[in-house]
Amino acid sequence: MGMNDINSLSHTNLDYLSFFLHRYERILNRRIHSFLIWDGSDQYDPERFLDIKLACRMKILEKLADYDPDAGTSFTTFLYPHISDALLEFRKGEEAWSLSSLTVYKLVRRMAQLYYNNPDPIPIFCRQFRCKPETAKAFLNLARGIRNRTTLELTAPDDEKGTGEDVTRDDSWDYPEILSADYLYQLVRAAFEKLNYREQQLLEKRQCICVDCGYVAPMKTQPGFDRLAEMFEYSSTSGAERAFQKAVDHLTEVLVKDGALHAVTLRLKSKTPRKAKPKKCSDEKLPDKQKYAAAIYQYQADCDGEWGEFFFNCETGEAEILSLAEWDTTKTHCFANRAIRFLRDPENPNLPKTAMVAFE
Repeated sequence: MGMNDINSLSHTNLDYLSFFLHRYERILNRRIHSFLIWDGSDQYDPERFLDIKLACRMKILEKLADYDPDAGTSFTTFLYPHISDALLEFRKGEEAWSLSSLTVYKLVRRMAQLYYNNPDPIPIFCRQFRCKPETAKAFLNLARGIRNRTTLELTAPDDEKGTGEDVTRDDSWDYPEILSADYLYQLVRAAFEKLNYREQQLLEKRQCICVDCGYVAPMKTQPGFDRLAEMFEYSSTSGAERAFQKAVDHLTEVLVKDGALHAVTLRLKSKTPRKAKPKKCSDEKLPDKQKYAAAIYQYQADCDGEWGEFFFNCETGEAEILSLAEWDTTKTHCFANRAIRFLRDPENPNLPKTAMVAFE
């Protein structure tokens, strides 16, 4: 700031941009605060607030050269729509996905609001923007496709209750968090296309998700394995469950080959029964970790290479690596340790014959 800028503050001259920004700061703060409330943000973040304000300041400097004082409009009025664009551009940059332009982004937000509040948003969208139903349907498909793989939060301006609900996500199902990053979504989608049709249908039906458009149905619509056995003509419920697990393992293998994640494959080699068994319980009611004293597992790193082995004590949870798998790390033994943690997990009371554990 030079001496002229300092003098402008002391002389309160609106012809100087520095004094205008000083006077305009309260208005700008209210605009940002109102936008954050309307956008569904219920917590104040000083760093984010400052970033938004700097983005608005940059927009003011950008539009300063376009302002014509002879047009009869004050600079504050001239800036109003441009500040709105700056706020939306900042919000657009925070999304986990991207659109071609700010104009498209505005239309998608509006369609998301209409889609949330109206059973048939296409006629309303056509009346508001004077477009063809085909164009409105394209924006509706776009809003549906991104609604479950973004962090977009919208609150309708005419929301009388002011609940601040997220109109782009279904709170009853948190699986879209896995697809929140567009990069990961593209990897999963590419791997999904490499599966056969039966595996794709099994995964989509069981997980209540459409990988093609990203739509996620509520968990209450999830079919059980008995229903899947009827739909895919399996002889039993266990047959449908095995087929689903096989499809999951196949998808994991493809993702591992594409470098999207890591996986360790387990294979039970032997297990040692306990000498003394509890008297009150029969063998059928006891989980494997209470029926057996120890087990030896073979494991493979990233679905490739020679298998390694480790000893697992079912009573104490202790383990000893007997031999490393070919692609396991020599110092941290990350694949062997990940397999051991899987067996130690209280949610796994049994000793699986085979298993595949994925991790990042």
